[in-house]
Amino acid sequence: MMRDVILIRPPCEAFSLLIGVTEGCSWTQQTGTGCRFCGIYAGVQDFRVRPWSRIKQDLDAGFRAHGPDVRTVFLAGGNALHAPTDLICKVIEYIKKLFPKVERISCYAKNHDILQKSSQELGRIKEVGLNIVYMGLESGSGDVLRFMEKGTTPKGMVRASRKIKDHGIQLSVYVILGLGGNIFPDHAPETAKVLSDMNPDYIRFRSINFIPGSRLHEDWKAGRFEALSPLEIIEEELEIIKQLDSCVTSKILNDHVSNYTRVEGNLPEDKEYIISTLKSLASDPNLRRMKHVNRTSM
Repeated sequence: MMRDVILIRPPCEAFSLLIGVTEGCSWTQQTGTGCRFCGIYAGVQDFRVRPWSRIKQDLDAGFRAHGPDVRTVFLAGGNALHAPTDLICKVIEYIKKLFPKVERISCYAKNHDILQKSSQELGRIKEVGLNIVYMGLESGSGDVLRFMEKGTTPKGMVRASRKIKDHGIQLSVYVILGLGGNIFPDHAPETAKVLSDMNPDYIRFRSINFIPGSRLHEDWKAGRFEALSPLEIIEEELEIIKQLDSCVTSKILNDHVSNYTRVEGNLPEDKEYIISTLKSLASDPNLRRMKHVNRTSM
C-alpha cells in the first residue's frame, strides 16, 4: 500500500487517511533541481501521476482498515492538484462513495497548478468535494523567490490565491521565517504585503531548516547563507503580523515542530493578542540566548 509514494503531509492532516495521487514534485521534474531549499525529491523520486488502479487499491485498503467513518482525507504527493482534473474528480467521488461521512478532502498545490486549471476545472473539483489546498508562498519578496528558484512571482502567487478562493476552495499558505536570511531584508515587509493581497483562509508559519541534499543546505554549510537566530525568527514573524492590513481575516497558525511559538488566533480580532505574545517571547532572556539548531527530521 503506497510503497511508491513519499508521504509528506501538513501536521493538521496527521489523523487523515493519506492517499497518494501523485509521486514526487512536478517542479523538481521540470527543472531537475526544484526549489533551492527543498532536498526531498531531486534524485530520489521522479514525478508521475499514479494510475487510477493503484489509487483505488489504496482507497479500498483504507476502507478495509478504517471502515466507512473516515472524516478527513489528504490527497498526497508534492502537488496532487497537478493531476488531470478527470482523475482528481474520480478519486474524490470514490472517496465520498466509500466514506459518506467525510468532512474534509485536501491536497498540496503549487501556484502553477492552480493557474493552469481552467475556471471550469476548478469549479468541477470544488463541486465534487475538494475543500482546501495547501500552497507554499514561502516569501512575498520577488528577490527571495528568484533566489530560491520557486519559478513564480509575488503577483503569480496572488493570482493563484484569488483564483482558488473565487471557486470556493479554502486556501492555506505557508511562510518560511528566515528564508531571506541576512541577504534579503525585504522578506518580512514584502511577505506582509502579499499576504494582505491574498487574504488566505490560513497563514501557517514555519521556521527555516536546512534540509540535507538541498542547495540551500550547501550554501549554509559553506557560510554563504546565514541562519537567523530564534530571536530573529520571532522578530520577523512579529514584523509580518504588525504589517498585515486590517482587512485580513486569516487564521494565524504556528503548528509545526520548527516553530518557536505555538501562538495562534483569528484576524483581525486577535491581532493585538498575537503581537503582544510575540513581543513577550522576544523579550524572554532564554530565547535571546538560543542559537539556531538545524532540524533534519520533521
